[in-house]
Amino acid sequence: MARNYAEALFELGQRAGSAERYADLMDAVAAAVDTTPRVQAMLMSPRVPKSEKARILGAAMKDAPREFVLFLQAVVKRGRHRILREIAHEVLNPLAGMKAAAPDLARLHDDTGTSPTENQDL
Repeated sequence: MARNYAEALFELGQRAGSAERYADLMDAVAAAVDTTPRVQAMLMSPRVPKSEKARILGAAMKDAPREFVLFLQAVVKRGRHRILREIAHEVLNPLAGMKAAAPDLARLHDDTGTSPTENQDL
């Protein structure tokens, strides 16, 4: 389930040209929830309506991109706040893979004088 949310967040971030920022924000939110007992208690409390939890998170994230905040609020409204850390982990993985591959692609381009796609036989 976390992977589905992570893929949606990654796509939102790519469309906004901010995939890495969205991943970093998700990681920060998950860390804040993991390390702040008061936030954990609020999210876990059945006495706090999901809509109120979403509103509180939105107010706390007023400087974050609107699309990110709406995504986070949707996760909370669906009662998926327990998987925030998993979502962060899943969304960070593709970015780590892309960062690791980038130097290899650049080196391939430098070694051959052409881009990797120019070397493919079509």
